Amino acid sequence: MADLASVKTLNQLYDSTDIMYTDRRIFYLKENYLAELWANASVFTNFSAQCKTINDSPDVDYKMFEHKAFWVDNFKAYYTSGGTTLAADTADAGILINTTSGGSSGPTRAGIVGTVVEIWNAAETAKKAVAIVTAASTSTSGDTVTIRPVWVGSSTSQVAGDVWHVIGSASEESSTSPAAISDDITYRWNSCQEFETPVEMSNLALKAKMRPVNEWSRLVADQGEAHKMKVERSILLSARRGSTSSAADLTGAPDHVVGANSLLTRTTAGFIPIMEEDYAAATEAPRLFNITKATYTWASFCEDMKNIAYYQENQTPLYLFHGADVGVFFDSAAVNGFMGDGSRISIQPETVDTFGFNIRKLYTSECELRLVRTPALRGRYSGYGCVVDPRYVGIVKFFPDQYKTNLQANDAKKRKDEYYSCLGFLFNLVEKHALLKFS
Repeated sequence: MADLASVKTLNQLYDSTDIMYTDRRIFYLKENYLAELWANASVFTNFSAQCKTINDSPDVDYKMFEHKAFWVDNFKAYYTSGGTTLAADTADAGILINTTSGGSSGPTRAGIVGTVVEIWNAAETAKKAVAIVTAASTSTSGDTVTIRPVWVGSSTSQVAGDVWHVIGSASEESSTSPAAISDDITYRWNSCQEFETPVEMSNLALKAKMRPVNEWSRLVADQGEAHKMKVERSILLSARRGSTSSAADLTGAPDHVVGANSLLTRTTAGFIPIMEEDYAAATEAPRLFNITKATYTWASFCEDMKNIAYYQENQTPLYLFHGADVGVFFDSAAVNGFMGDGSRISIQPETVDTFGFNIRKLYTSECELRLVRTPALRGRYSGYGCVVDPRYVGIVKFFPDQYKTNLQANDAKKRKDEYYSCLGFLFNLVEKHALLKFS
């Protein structure tokens, strides 16, 4: 009869001092398999690079030209004089106005004489009159115009804060050609930022055989992803000295910061800081949306979608790069509806987009949003959503991306390689994008 005490059991093999445990048992399901937490995390970088990549930038600081058609909102003015009474075909002179464009004297130059203006109340909910501007002048007290109404509504009292909008022009019979007006091209600054990510290992570790994969190869791949995530977070979150309104290295302008070796260190301005600083440039429709999930209604959603698509002249799909909280909110709205009336949105199942990442399509009456889960927007940014028009973002490269090898000293018993990039974020026209903040 066998001696049961000598029979090896699996339970006994859990003693880590036993050779059966340490050397003979096969614990690895697949010896060459390694699970990665984030397989493809830099979706916004890949997207921006595919939208537009400018190689070999002539300088690390660069300008991006913009043009905003003057007819959109360039002739919006605010009436600031004391109360006057509007009457059809009756001249109303000496009206003091301010404007949001071109400085305080913008609309009262010769180009405004002969224009037709609408006069609205401050809230722009009631139209008071339509009038022709017949004269304009500039003095120490401000810019004044004379108007002659061609139509007057039920409210004939003009008060401080009334808003004027130029809608066209009307020339006098047999008059000479009016003075010309023109707009200009504007620009936005940004900089290429240097990114370096080293990979390093001793010669002995390089030679050793390891599982589940070759350790050097694993480190090279891992640091490659880390390098891309540095870029990803920077073009989403980073700020720039002088923002995008300054060259940052001219006399009198904020300079780039100085690093540990007393040399200039440039950073690129990312999407979120640009939107947070410049969203007010879109004077006709909001570009920054602070959304309280607990009280967000269907009516609020429709109004926000209207504003998001306000500057879209066609049906170009917009991409919403979002954190997890934003995705969960829209999932809930698709199933449970919004607060108030329970109205639901429709989100299509996940598909692979032409850019190569997974999207879900959300259709609204005003635009198509393509939702993209963005791993870089996590933690404190989980409730953020970046609405992006693919025509107006990109990447600017001063150097091509490089993988530099054998950077170690000649007598070093190790190998050191490095990923290197010198690039910046390309961003145009804040009006074409939007930033959502869910809380």
